[in-house]
Amino acid sequence: MWTAWTRSLIGARPGEGRATVLSGLHFFLILFSYFLVRPVREAMGVQRGLDELTWLFTLTLFVMVGANAVYALCASRMRRSLLQASVHRFFALTLLAFAGLLLIVPDVIGVRVGYAFYVWVSVFNLFIVSTFWAFMADGFRHDQAKRLFPPIAIGGTLGAIAGSSFTRTFAEELGPLWLMVGSAVLLECSLRVARMLDRRDFVEVEDLDPSTPERVPAEQPIRGGALRGLMLVSRSPYLMLICGYIGLLAIGSTLLYFTQARIVTDAADETNARIALFANIDLWTQIATLALQAFVTGRLLRGVGVGPMLVTLPVILLVGFAALAMAPATAAYSVLVLFNAAFRSGKYAIARPARETLFTVVTREEKYKAKTLLDTAVYRGGDFLGAQVFGLLAGATAVTLGGVALLAAVVAGVWGGCGVAIAILLGRRVARPSDPARGSHATPGAELQPPATATG
Repeated sequence: MWTAWTRSLIGARPGEGRATVLSGLHFFLILFSYFLVRPVREAMGVQRGLDELTWLFTLTLFVMVGANAVYALCASRMRRSLLQASVHRFFALTLLAFAGLLLIVPDVIGVRVGYAFYVWVSVFNLFIVSTFWAFMADGFRHDQAKRLFPPIAIGGTLGAIAGSSFTRTFAEELGPLWLMVGSAVLLECSLRVARMLDRRDFVEVEDLDPSTPERVPAEQPIRGGALRGLMLVSRSPYLMLICGYIGLLAIGSTLLYFTQARIVTDAADETNARIALFANIDLWTQIATLALQAFVTGRLLRGVGVGPMLVTLPVILLVGFAALAMAPATAAYSVLVLFNAAFRSGKYAIARPARETLFTVVTREEKYKAKTLLDTAVYRGGDFLGAQVFGLLAGATAVTLGGVALLAAVVAGVWGGCGVAIAILLGRRVARPSDPARGSHATPGAELQPPATATG
C-alpha cells in the first residue's frame, strides 16, 4: 500500500510509511478540531475587554494543574489506548455540552459561560496536543523523529488551515454552536485513526530505565502517582532546562497574545466580526507554517540540528516586537498579522518539532508524566506570569508598546540561552547509547529495518 514514491515524499524508510501517514492524519484531525473553535474562544475571551483576560489566565492555570493531576493518576492505571480514548472523548463530550447549552437554553448563555468555554478550550488545546506528541515520542526513535516529525507536523498544519478556513468562511452563518459540534465529531474521528495506528504499528517499546524491563508492552500503564511528573522534572537538569524553555516560550507567546487581543478589539466591536479577524490571523499563520514545514523544517533538523532551531523563535520574538513598536497605528493590524504569522509558524514548524525530539531520549515515565506536566501546567504557568506582567505594564500609563518590546528582548535573551544549554545536554545523551534516559525506541516495521544509530 505504501509505495516507494510515498515513502520518498515523506522521507520514510521501508516499514515506516504507514505509521507516518496515519500519524499525520491523526494530527490533521486533532488540529482541525481545535482550530474550528479557537477563534470562538478568542472572541468569547474579550467580550468585556482585555481586563478580563488576566484573571481568565489565572483561572486557566488552576484548572490546568488540577487536570494534570487527574491525568497523571489515570496514566498510572489505564493502558495507553484507553488513556488516549478517555482524553479525546472527555473533551468531545464537554464541547457537546457547551453546544447543548447554546441550543437548549440560549438565553442563559452569557459572558460567564463564554469565559468558562475560554478556560476549557485552553485546557483542551494543550492536553490534546501534548498527549499526541507523547504518543509520537513513545513510538519513534530519536533518529526517526528527526526525519518523520516534520511530515507528521505538516498533517497537523493542514488540519489547522482547514479549521481556520472553515471558521473564517462560515463563522457568521453557523455561529459557535455548530462549530463546537463539528469539533467534537472530528475528535472522535481522530481517535479512530489513533486506534488503527496503535493496534498495528506501536506494539512494544524499549524503556532502558534500569527499574523496568528492557522491552515492555506499549499498552502497559505508566507507574507513579499524581506528583510523579513534578518529581521527575526536579531530579533532572535536562528536564529542568526544558521546563525553563517552555515557561519562557509561554511568556513570550502571552505578550504577543495580549498585544494581538488589544489590536483586534480596537478593530472590531461585534463578536462574530472578531471571530472572523482572529480566524484570518490563524489562517495566514498556518499557511506560513505549512511553507516552513514543507521546505525548511526537515532540512534544518537534519542539517543544522536541534540547537539552532530552539534559538530561532526567541530571535523572531525580539525582531517582531521591535517592528510592532516602530509601526504607525494605522499599520498595526497588518504588522501584527505578519509578526504573528512569523512567530507562530516558527513555533509550530521549527521550535515544536525540535522540542518534541527532546523527549525521544527520556524514559516512558518521563514522556507521559513529566512531558505532560511541562506541556500543560508549566506552559499555563508561563501564560499566567506573562499575563500578570502585561497587566502591570498596561496599568502604567507611561509604558507604551516600546516598553513591552524591551521586556520581550530580555525574555528572548534568557530563552535563547536555555535553548543552547538544552542542545548541549541532548548531544551528550544521544552520544551515550547506554544512557538509561534515552527511553523508548519503538520501530514501526522494525523487522524491515537494519539497526540504526541515533545522531545528534
